[in-house]
Amino acid sequence: MEALVIVHLSSLDSYQEKEGVHAAEGLARRILLAAKAHRGPVYVIDQRWPIRERSSRVRRDLVHALTIASLQKDLEWLFWNESEQDWGFFLRDFLERLRQDGVERAVVGGIWYDPKGEMGCATDVERALRDLMPVKVARGLVACWDSRGKEGGVLSGSPWRARCR
Repeated sequence: MEALVIVHLSSLDSYQEKEGVHAAEGLARRILLAAKAHRGPVYVIDQRWPIRERSSRVRRDLVHALTIASLQKDLEWLFWNESEQDWGFFLRDFLERLRQDGVERAVVGGIWYDPKGEMGCATDVERALRDLMPVKVARGLVACWDSRGKEGGVLSGSPWRARCR
């Protein structure tokens, strides 16, 4: 069985701040269509950040649409609070959960992914899953960090891109 894993949905707000509403809407639309079309379980990992009226509209709409979709398919929300839970411990528990659920392959999407494998939570999930099962990154379902900058700052140009190259 193949799972679709969407990483850190709340970070869609950060992506929107960096790339704009149009780019965030496109990513949200692709995530929703993929979740609806996927023929196996869908796991949505979310930090559960508060919804801010203006800067969270795209995420709010996506959360609403995914919640409706979860009534008709095997879609599960997994919440991770960075101020209360270690990411490494969360990942270990998540991998064990996938084993228990009989997942044999995974497709990863979400925010942030680094094609060079250096940083980003979607990158961390891909790396952790790779030790357990075949995994691929859905290039159209990830917001990318291109490693020219560092988290919390931009060294040269904009390090945020809508699609991985």
